[in-house]
Amino acid sequence: MSATAIFELRRENLSKIIDYWIASKRFETGKAMCEHFDVEPTYIAQLLNSKRQIGEKSARALEQKLGLDPFSLDQEKLAMVEVQAQKTTCFDMHIVDAELFQLKPHHVDLDTVGFLKLAPFHYLICIPTTIYQPVLRAGDILILDQNASAKIKDRVCIYLNNSCQLILEYLSETELLYAFQSLDAKRQVNFQKTDVEYMHRIVAILSF
Repeated sequence: MSATAIFELRRENLSKIIDYWIASKRFETGKAMCEHFDVEPTYIAQLLNSKRQIGEKSARALEQKLGLDPFSLDQEKLAMVEVQAQKTTCFDMHIVDAELFQLKPHHVDLDTVGFLKLAPFHYLICIPTTIYQPVLRAGDILILDQNASAKIKDRVCIYLNNSCQLILEYLSETELLYAFQSLDAKRQVNFQKTDVEYMHRIVAILSF
């Protein structure tokens, strides 16, 4: 999906969510919704009226602010039941090239992970492939924390500004660069900070 199409999808989903909340009487007006979530009405109006693009970082921050599941705004078929309350969100890994991938929403089997009592800022990534073996095996499920800051040697999912992701081990950073290494520690990978939207720390790996 092109960047323009993603921006428009996020805008449409935001509009659908707000309309749903008002129609279902969760909020009387859009202004009441903004007051509830402490969001500037002018900012929401700009997003809805195509005056401002909803980029990757803005979308994730907005979802968190509105109490939505991570990546709710990116879903091509957003079910309104999914915006009624915060729930664990799960994603499949779709390989783009080598270890580079994109995340697609996936309905997780709650019987598998329900015992974990995950917080709203946690989400899951299912590993369907062997590209990260031997550290990550096909069938593993990653638990990621949107809020936790990465520390040295933490495994992280890196969100690049080309809408692709990578899983690496965080090493260090300078004013301009992030330094990582592959999970098997065989090579170092550096990124300009301008190429990285953000990174989320992997807090657990579930093997079944």
